[in-house]
Amino acid sequence: MSEQDRSRWDERHAAADPVVPAPPKALGGAAAAASLDDLVPEEGRALDLACGIGAQTLWAARRGLHVDALDVSPVAIERLTAEAERIGRLDRVHARVVDLDDGLPADVTGPYDLIVCQRFRAPHLVAELPRLLAPEGVAALSQLSTVGLDGPAGRFHAAPGELVEVAEAAGLEVVHSTEGDGVATVVARRVVAAAVADPELGPLHPRVAEDMVRLGVVGDVVPCDPAAADTADFCATYGYAMEDSANTIVVVGKAAEPVYAACVVLATTKLAVNSVVRRRLGTRKASFAPGETTLELTDMEIGGVTALGLPDGIPLWVDAAVMGRERIVLGGGNRSCKLIVAPSELLKVPGVEVVDGLATPVT
Repeated sequence: MSEQDRSRWDERHAAADPVVPAPPKALGGAAAAASLDDLVPEEGRALDLACGIGAQTLWAARRGLHVDALDVSPVAIERLTAEAERIGRLDRVHARVVDLDDGLPADVTGPYDLIVCQRFRAPHLVAELPRLLAPEGVAALSQLSTVGLDGPAGRFHAAPGELVEVAEAAGLEVVHSTEGDGVATVVARRVVAAAVADPELGPLHPRVAEDMVRLGVVGDVVPCDPAAADTADFCATYGYAMEDSANTIVVVGKAAEPVYAACVVLATTKLAVNSVVRRRLGTRKASFAPGETTLELTDMEIGGVTALGLPDGIPLWVDAAVMGRERIVLGGGNRSCKLIVAPSELLKVPGVEVVDGLATPVT
């Protein structure tokens, strides 16, 4: 955004009336808000894009969410922060100056249970929402429109139907929309991929999909280029954080009869194979299983090995640090997709053990 536009917004926000917490315009009037209320979470995380002086940010914080609020205007952010402190919600509001014309900061990774983008036309940001929303997360969007406009259209007024088209093109399910009086609104959500509900659909390894259905595991399937399936490549290509990537590693204890286990550790940690793992295996020596052995045991290639769909007889150990993440990215059983779940979903696997010190931070 140009400095002239930034200054104009600063002046507008400085002269604005005191902020009053209010729900996103996409929720409409009282009747519409009541009908959509079940979609809007009362806890978790929210992201308010182009938040201004924070009416929606403060509404979400009062509702019970922790909110990341972004706006180009330092004046707006200062007023929002001051009001959040005044009403006792500063612990739930993290507001900062960001020029969203340049895209989202690298550290805005989600997952968010609610994303608000009010009266800001930003197709490039809407396209990012599926990777930022938690499974079943909700986006409340609005922008200026030429439909029903009383007066000449400006450069921020969109053509009829644009907001719905952009949301659907991004892969969101539009559950409510309006357009008129110069404003378009959309309420949309991110839905769990069909492969979760039906093991015959989607890119998941069939045994992984079967386990998800059998165990009631809830997650989101994200297709990927097999050439970018390795952890570092996947994160760099698709914008996920290494801290949220959980690798499933098959280990072997060397004995007359080899002993195997599968370990889930964060990509930012190192598996303690020569100490904790070896002792748990009960062998004098332990190591990572070779790729060909892992494939033979699990029918999963390196880069796709995951905690679900493992054969009987291979115990599953999860490093305690994994459970501290809000979401984790697991392999999908092959190199064609990833599975995004809350760590607690791993506890549905029979016999799983959470192990303190299974891995140590990489220094």
